[in-house]
Amino acid sequence: MISYRENLLKFYHRQCPDYIPDMRRDFSPANVSFCQYEAHPPIGESGYDGFGVYWQYEEKSKAHMPMPDPKTGRYVMTLDDMENWRDFIKIPDPDAYDWEAHVAEDMAGVRAGQARPIATMRGVESNPGEDFETKLVNVSIGHGMFERLHSLMGMEDGAMALVAEPEAVREFFDALADYKCRTIEKIVRYYPKVDLIDMSDDWGHQNAAFFSVDTWNELFRPGMTKIINCCKRLGILFQLHSCGRWEKIIPAAVDAGLEHWTSSQAVNDLESILKTYGHRLTMIGGCDVKEIQMPGMTVEKIKAIVGERIDTLCRGGCLIPFGNSSTPFFRQAVEECVAERADFYEKPENRRVPDPD
Repeated sequence: MISYRENLLKFYHRQCPDYIPDMRRDFSPANVSFCQYEAHPPIGESGYDGFGVYWQYEEKSKAHMPMPDPKTGRYVMTLDDMENWRDFIKIPDPDAYDWEAHVAEDMAGVRAGQARPIATMRGVESNPGEDFETKLVNVSIGHGMFERLHSLMGMEDGAMALVAEPEAVREFFDALADYKCRTIEKIVRYYPKVDLIDMSDDWGHQNAAFFSVDTWNELFRPGMTKIINCCKRLGILFQLHSCGRWEKIIPAAVDAGLEHWTSSQAVNDLESILKTYGHRLTMIGGCDVKEIQMPGMTVEKIKAIVGERIDTLCRGGCLIPFGNSSTPFFRQAVEECVAERADFYEKPENRRVPDPD
């Protein structure tokens, strides 16, 4: 059997993998201290990030939330400040960070099989790594453009800024994309075993995207294209972590160069997306359907639902089944269903991407 890493590389390069990958088993998240500094304080702690945003850790949800500064009672910036954003926002400087002093400690967890909780896993301890050769090494570079915007000014002002101050927002997004590219270049230089860069930018809620396709094309597309092209130039994979139902933006995002999307939640019409874009886009998710949250669910009932999702969505090797549902037994059910389908891609009908309707 080929290694988890080799199998995942086949998946990412749009060659049907030999077996269905396991999200929590086959990846080895690497902790990069600089990216932790940018994103938010360590799990369990409250404090400031590299942009000056105060993050409150909520014990019940095991997650960080951006909050107004407890000293001033306000966010870093308001909607009225957006036009002069450079006066309020100090973007961290990757060149000023002592990368050499941290790289050995950061990568020690991957070498020793002692992975740490990182932003990509939303505060959930990932399965231990083994070595650079066996698993695919991935790094989260923290918040994308929209997440960073509303963490600096709150969701209400952040969303309004897209409409009220598009020129200033576009300038900020462009500067942020440049910063991300500089960070990626440092990671590739100092962490040469990294295979994949993951950036988090949730673009949708339960029913639709937070913004229109036109807004995405005008404000988000230039920066996203810059980041994607940077990764391609450096020979590293780029994956967008984006929750919510933003399927209407998929055509524009794929056209802009997006090839890998995680947290592909079931609120999207994933079957249709796979039929149309399965040859160009990989996805991770698809199993968090609302039925699994119904009362009286058991492992067996959840496995029946998840198994049907896997049999439908994993054809052609376009999707890794996953979901972050807090429903009891859910993750166990997903992992057991994947294990029970070890020969899934030995069947010719499962190796082909379904034809569009």
